[in-house]
Parts: sequence; C-alpha cells; structure tokens
Amino acid sequence: MTDPEDRVIAHAASIRWSDPDEAVHTLEMFVSEHKDTVRARLLLASLYSNEYGEGVLGSERIYREVLDKHPDNVASLCGLALLHGHGANVEADESLRLLARTTELSDDPEMVLNLANKAWDLGKFEKAAEAFEKLRKMAAMRGKSHLTRIANEGLREVRNRKPPKHLAYSCPEM
Repeated sequence: MTDPEDRVIAHAASIRWSDPDEAVHTLEMFVSEHKDTVRARLLLASLYSNEYGEGVLGSERIYREVLDKHPDNVASLCGLALLHGHGANVEADESLRLLARTTELSDDPEMVLNLANKAWDLGKFEKAAEAFEKLRKMAAMRGKSHLTRIANEGLREVRNRKPPKHLAYSCPEM
C-alpha cells in the first residue's frame, strides 16, 4: 500500500493541467487534515503561484510556513525567491539571498542559473557574473556542453551590461 500523501500528490499532479481547480481542492482538503505534510503543500503552492486557488499570496504563505519548520527546504527557498516581482511580498534582496542559499544546499546547476538570471534581471551584474562563472565551472566538471554555452553567453551579456531578453527559471519538484 502506498502512502496517502503519495496517492494525493499523484492524483493532483495527474489533473493539474486538465482540471486545476479540482487539483487545488484535493490538495487543500488533504493539507487541512495533514498539517505536517510538506510535499502536498509544495504542489499546492506551485498551483497557487500559477494563479489558481489563493494565487501568489497563498503560494507565498505556504512557502514561508514550510520554511518556518524546514529552513533548508530547497523547493520552498526557490519557489519563494521566484515570487519576487509577481505580486508577493518578496523583496529583491530577499530573493537573491534565498536563491544564494539554494546554491549552498543543492548541487543542481539550475539553482545557480536561477541566481545568475535573477541577479542579472535586477541589474546586479557582478553577482550575476559570479553565478554564471560558477555555472560554467559546474558544467565543465559534469561535461554539460549546453550549460557551458548558457554560462558563456550569460557572462558575455552581463559583462557588456546588456539587459536580459528571455530568462527561464526552474525549481526542484517536491
């Protein structure tokens, strides 16, 4: 038999795009009955951040609640940081601090790319350059040529103080 949280997450994840309101309702009911659940809360926060249910402010509330109990939860740190500029109460400096923390806790190059992109977007060119340089080193050690290309292009643009055109962010799944 599987864990009830696993079943609820699997069900909500399977319908999140076809029936997001039902996915939100399912998760809200589950987390109201299971106060200590983390993964279901994070999926609910993700749906809220996509403007379902309580929206961005609900997403912010959940990420902060999870971080109160689990301050090193990378998915919550990342999710909260990326709410900056989207109607949440997340200031630019807090966003950068949270993203920097994700790079300390995770060896995922995507977390470094998030930091580089957010710093670049905020005009913090030196911080962005540091992150792109770290990404380039990580990519070289792992043999990831696409990340090397991204890091090199980012470094070139940042050093020329060019504003970003298209930035992509990603957070780890629960």
